[in-house]
Amino acid sequence: TSTSPVAGHALAAQLAEKEMWCSSLPAKKLLEKFIPISKDKIRMIRYGRDIERTQRGFLSRAEARKALGIDQNAIAVGLVSRIDPQKGIKEFLEGALPLMKSQSQLNLIFIGGRTEDDPKAWAYGEALEKYHKDLSPEIAKRIHFKGAMKDSFQYMPALDLYALPSYKECFALSLLEAQLAGLPVLGTSSGGTPDIVIENQTGYLFEPENSSSAGEALKRALSTQPKWSEFGNRAQARVIQEFNFEKVSGAIIENYRTLLQT
Repeated sequence: TSTSPVAGHALAAQLAEKEMWCSSLPAKKLLEKFIPISKDKIRMIRYGRDIERTQRGFLSRAEARKALGIDQNAIAVGLVSRIDPQKGIKEFLEGALPLMKSQSQLNLIFIGGRTEDDPKAWAYGEALEKYHKDLSPEIAKRIHFKGAMKDSFQYMPALDLYALPSYKECFALSLLEAQLAGLPVLGTSSGGTPDIVIENQTGYLFEPENSSSAGEALKRALSTQPKWSEFGNRAQARVIQEFNFEKVSGAIIENYRTLLQT
């Protein structure tokens, strides 16, 4: 074995006798840049979700809000993610604070726990807890850290907006789940997120690792509340059309058949 990236790329190229597959456009570009094989051997195949099973699993809005302890009249912005420095939770919190001071109904809900054996995740979680504790009581009570929850996607209908402030995600399945619940999405303009979230059509994009940019995106979203239903419906229809697991798996099987015949 070798730890050299160049050696690793060479080995990957040798193993890729016919094709290499990836799940997002940024990943495809990286492979084209670093893997010494022809570009026509690199194919992008997106992930997908079982549409009917996912939608059947959603709680009603009232049930989900009750389970999360959120007021039925609140404006709820949520994130489902593990607690990790790369997830951008602190930056999103910092960007949202000025809006929370001016909008008394605005609530932030974070669902997800820390990786058990990751010291950095635990230290980051402790720093978030202290940051939360030091906020004014009026603000702190509207920021909810719910920890890890089984089948967390089922709570999506509790939200009005979904946020994914990760520094970089190759392909975040939670974005598909949020959009299947009819939610507009706020996501970073990095990784595979811009391939899933279309600016000013299904959501709002902002710069990663940038509290001000996150705050501005949230401000834009809150100022266009009458469009949330339109954005959510458009996002849901796109996921059903383009990210349906049945369709994706069918394409994968067909690609295998084609490769085996060549």
